[in-house]
Amino acid sequence: MISRCISTLLVAIVCAWASLSPAQEVSETAVTFEDLFGAGTVQSIKLSPTAEYVVYRTGQDIYAGNGDLGYVRIHKFSDDERIRHIRWIGNESLVVQTWNRSSGQSRLRSSKMGVDENGSYAKVERERHTVDGYVHDALLHDPDRIVFARYRDEDDYVAADLFEIDVFEKSDRLFRRRNRVDTGSNEFFRYVQDRAGNYVVGLRYRDGVPEIWQREAGSKQWHQRWVATRESTINPVSISADGRTLYAVSNASTDKKSAVAFDLVAGSLSRVIYEHERFDIDGMLVDDERPEPYGIIYTDQGLRRYEFFVDDLIGMAVFTEDG
Repeated sequence: MISRCISTLLVAIVCAWASLSPAQEVSETAVTFEDLFGAGTVQSIKLSPTAEYVVYRTGQDIYAGNGDLGYVRIHKFSDDERIRHIRWIGNESLVVQTWNRSSGQSRLRSSKMGVDENGSYAKVERERHTVDGYVHDALLHDPDRIVFARYRDEDDYVAADLFEIDVFEKSDRLFRRRNRVDTGSNEFFRYVQDRAGNYVVGLRYRDGVPEIWQREAGSKQWHQRWVATRESTINPVSISADGRTLYAVSNASTDKKSAVAFDLVAGSLSRVIYEHERFDIDGMLVDDERPEPYGIIYTDQGLRRYEFFVDDLIGMAVFTEDG
């Protein structure tokens, strides 16, 4: 199942890029098939969930579309604007997170591809919200909505409050109380859900030192499971089906970010799953059917590299993507 999904994804990317032509491409930069496999002017290539559309970045411009309809510029940013993340939240909807160097403001920008009755692009809807945080969950069943983690500064730590929001809503009260997600705590920076959607793991920092907390599904009581011995980072990815193991990317036990597993029962960092000899690990590959990681992601000279652990998967796949 996983092998078929990944093979389909890679084939869809190749087909989408092979269909590009200068007549369809709106960008001033000529996009070639080789751009998919080498570092160059085209970055952040991402497929929509059904592989119908492609979004990519060239310089400070972001384009989206496909080989049949062509590509339209959906965002143009000044040099002061740093593009942090691009993410599809539905087959036709996506969000872009930016940070402005001059004002220091972080913004969440949303766009939607539209096709009219003649099969041509209609207007592209856009909305912008000034907020700092990260997309916790793209609710693919509701492409206009996401669960967004908004940062909150306290005296000695930074926490994140989760809100389920409509990214195209124009209201300045987008982060009002009724949109807040009940996670059972207001002190955590990151959260992990079990397969049923319960918030069962929370990560918080005290003076730069990460702590892992856990609770049983349905319980209000959180229990501390592990505390690092030094300042470090942890990016929790998933929890095993039995709730005993947390998978994460961390530099708590190594000098680089590695793929690790925490034993939540013993309260220990039980093993290093993968550590690259030269590069930080950027992420781990999991899916809804398999919370245990089946691969890792790292960046090598501007190239996004995917390495898989499962025997029936491709040993290594590489294509340009800068996060």
